Amino acid sequence: MSLGQRFEKFLLSLPSVEGIDSIALNEVDRKAKKADYLAMGRKFVIEQKCINEDQTNKIQNEVEKYSNTKEYPVFYGKRDLNFVLEKLPNKEEVKRNIYSRATKMLESYLRQADKQIESTQALFNLKAACGVLLILNDKVKVLSPEIVITRIQQRLKETRNGSPRFNNIDYVIYVSETHNVKGMPVIIVIEGANTVRKSSEISDYIDYLIHSWGQFNGGGCHEFQDNDTYAGMIEENKEPIPEKMTRSEARILWYRENRYMKTWTNDQVAMKAAALIDRIQPFVLKGGPKMPQEKLAELMIQFGDFIEESNLRGLDIREFSKFHQK
Repeated sequence: MSLGQRFEKFLLSLPSVEGIDSIALNEVDRKAKKADYLAMGRKFVIEQKCINEDQTNKIQNEVEKYSNTKEYPVFYGKRDLNFVLEKLPNKEEVKRNIYSRATKMLESYLRQADKQIESTQALFNLKAACGVLLILNDKVKVLSPEIVITRIQQRLKETRNGSPRFNNIDYVIYVSETHNVKGMPVIIVIEGANTVRKSSEISDYIDYLIHSWGQFNGGGCHEFQDNDTYAGMIEENKEPIPEKMTRSEARILWYRENRYMKTWTNDQVAMKAAALIDRIQPFVLKGGPKMPQEKLAELMIQFGDFIEESNLRGLDIREFSKFHQK
């Protein structure tokens, strides 16, 4: 069951929450854009959004604009994006473009939710109700909690004609199951421009929702409101180990647990990799000498360790060529 489905089940299990879809409405009102829930005797209007769109292709497309430049590193497999960007002369510009493209959906969520909360307040005559946007993420790791906090805070501070741009959103609650703090999911509560006018009863109910979600979800959760509270403590959840793997995939996992080159210098890694390439190369050339297939496969697996090490530390494998035998 997805995070969105679980959170819906959780909210509707609370006696203080009403699902708006279950409220009897006339045909016109039923078709109108509305939020998802009313809560706390209709003192809250809550809209739920789920992040389901993978941002990888957007980021990949932006980075690959520079793949034919001399600065773009050569590598195989998967590599940390920052290692690639660090090689580019215009890295700050590229980072800004990536950040803008990857977080554009968050602005869309804010814009939609602001209208849905406003229309729901008007429909049920709840002008003083607290508007909450709930954003759930259990799929898109690139939208880390730090990135989400920064982007949403930027947008919530924007004004138009002297008023907050998203005037109907008092709180944004971001629930992340792509990252953790000490093994527990992360919840971010971000205050909107009008939060200062809300009563302690409102903030107490927010705390109640968060605590209740932790219990419903089988444990606790880490709540924070700024990037400094848990700086350096947020970790990306590891991918589950698949039941079936190729030999090379299994070797990558083995190497990460047994990183025997970790203390080597970059030149040592490149030198040893070049020596292994020189050893293998004659046996893979057409008309070259023969080596038992099993032995050659083992050498290729060993070379995979150098590929993985180069990715872990951001090496350009063109550096290996400096140490090839002439």
